[in-house]
Amino acid sequence: MQEELFAFKLFDKGIIRFGEFTLKSGITSPFYIDMRKLCAYPTILKSLAVIIAKQLKDKEFKHICGVPYAALALSSLVAQELNIPQILMRKEQKKYGTKKMLEGVFKRGDEVVLIDDVITSGISFIESANKLEAEALVPSLLLSIIDREQGGSKNLDAHHYPNESIFKISELAQILNQHQKITDLQYQQLITFINKQKVSISTSTKNINSSIKIRKTYKTLAQESQHPFNKKLLQLIQQKKSNLCFSADINDKTKFLETVKSVAPHIVILKTHIDIISNFDTEFIAQLKLLRAKHNFLILEDRKFADIGNTVYHQYYKGIYKIATWADAITVHAVAGAASVKALSENKKGSEQAAQHSPAIILISQMSTVDTLTDEAYQEKVVAIAKQYSDVVVGIVSQSKQALAAGQLHLTPGIKLTVAKDAMGQQYDSPAKAFREKGTDVIIVGRGIYQSENPQASATHYQRVGWEAYLAGLNGLIVG
Repeated sequence: MQEELFAFKLFDKGIIRFGEFTLKSGITSPFYIDMRKLCAYPTILKSLAVIIAKQLKDKEFKHICGVPYAALALSSLVAQELNIPQILMRKEQKKYGTKKMLEGVFKRGDEVVLIDDVITSGISFIESANKLEAEALVPSLLLSIIDREQGGSKNLDAHHYPNESIFKISELAQILNQHQKITDLQYQQLITFINKQKVSISTSTKNINSSIKIRKTYKTLAQESQHPFNKKLLQLIQQKKSNLCFSADINDKTKFLETVKSVAPHIVILKTHIDIISNFDTEFIAQLKLLRAKHNFLILEDRKFADIGNTVYHQYYKGIYKIATWADAITVHAVAGAASVKALSENKKGSEQAAQHSPAIILISQMSTVDTLTDEAYQEKVVAIAKQYSDVVVGIVSQSKQALAAGQLHLTPGIKLTVAKDAMGQQYDSPAKAFREKGTDVIIVGRGIYQSENPQASATHYQRVGWEAYLAGLNGLIVG
């Protein structure tokens, strides 16, 4: 009944029209939607606000914001209906006064429902979401009144924005056709048009302001994450205000433990290469566990498993290191395809297996060496495996932002305050560049800490600089 009444009202008032219309793109469309005319019909506008408020009543958010200009009046009514503060967004920045893009009372990390009248490509939504993120606000839902069903929703999905619509144009047209408001031919022309005229990602993102980077908050990532490892990690990140992973490439166990003890309060992940410890014994693992419990960090064994399934299974669960008994996560190369991930995720119960759950796996997508073989085609296959096994793959090691499943993380190695390259082909980037350009969530620092005169002071510095780079990314600032 709600859809029928709304379809009739929009048709009767000429808000939805059928015929031949040239769109902004130059394409000829058999229908046209002019939601701006709603301002002339306050009764319809009010009833629509009530419908939207009902759809939003069980969702958690702090503010309502309308995409300028068509949705401004409607978003004001929805805000009043829900008694939720409204944020007013400008289409262009003022050249005088405060020069603000957003007006309202809000704070960093607040979640916002963004409303637009019609979605076609999703460009307006993404541009507006970028403006919110530039102020460290979180666009928790992008809600359109009518979806023209030309690919906009999929484009928003590709940018990892939760989105919904109140009505779909095909559903409204079907109602009008059933009640003889439009002819069978008009209805069929509409269906044919929306099936053929899809706006792809590559087309829809050309006009987006590239100076504003899309950056999700750790709170949002925590909400999206399903794996216990990521939930714990993101909790630690927010508690410690640190996104620092320390790569402890130290050969002697005594020096290793002393260094870890000094830097532990400042890190969220300790990355180990267990097989480089020259005087390894079971007591070393016992001490490592004690440090983890005391200082609240996670252990990532950077074993880079890369063999056939049966071999990696034994490497993880058995042997002298018994990695499964102490590592919170492990790294895996995808050179063997999905076989390694599949074998590790099956978690067979053997007599020597002490682990009670499948490992958290971080796939190696890119490496930071000069002549790495992890080209674009390889990276695409790694991401595909990561998505396929998203129940156990918690993220990737990468040098650039990649389209992962919701809640999966980017870890970036080769981080150093001085951007350089060493004698063995290792390339370094600053924390600022990692967050600004590479889409990182966690920075990995090794020599910049353990080779310094004061590892504790260096870890403290990297913790601060890494956190500031993250915050600057939320604000759309260029730092460092």
